[in-house]
Amino acid sequence: MRRPVAVRVVGPLQWIVYPALLVLAATVVLGTPLQLFGLHLPEPVIPMILAFAWPLIRPSMLAPAALFLIGLFLDLFWNTPLGLWALCLMGVYGTVLLSRNLLAGHEGLIRFGAYAACTLGAFFLAYLVVTMRTRRRSCRWSDRSCRRCCCFRSPTGCLSDSTTEIFGSDERRALHLLCRCE
Repeated sequence: MRRPVAVRVVGPLQWIVYPALLVLAATVVLGTPLQLFGLHLPEPVIPMILAFAWPLIRPSMLAPAALFLIGLFLDLFWNTPLGLWALCLMGVYGTVLLSRNLLAGHEGLIRFGAYAACTLGAFFLAYLVVTMRTRRRSCRWSDRSCRRCCCFRSPTGCLSDSTTEIFGSDERRALHLLCRCE
């Protein structure tokens, strides 16, 4: 006579919510301003792991919504443009979901290469968005005295007094010398 085997069903709480909360906790812990031996803690984008794993292992309708909310949390936590990390995480999720059939039967090294490529692609997308956003708002190429230091300019002019609060006085002087702004 066979004994009944207890089957544990993994629902959305165990599959989506708990990993999302663990990722958010790890992001906050690694985001603390703590120095060990003069070095800061690394600040990796840990939700990228979920954006790669969820569509590959078990795609669902809740995962993109959870990734979007995690991305908005990252934007608020790191003070980046709102929607930047949500866009990057959703881009990785969509890419892996479309290439799921290609990645399903391969060994770990090939999946790691795909993860590295997706991560680099997400960082490149973030770089493009931030670069386009920065250049559109702050660069005025008609101002000849600050043409070389366009990336350090504020919307009101080249290195205004508000940058002292952001960069500090020593960095402001160094940027003035680097850019030769007047």
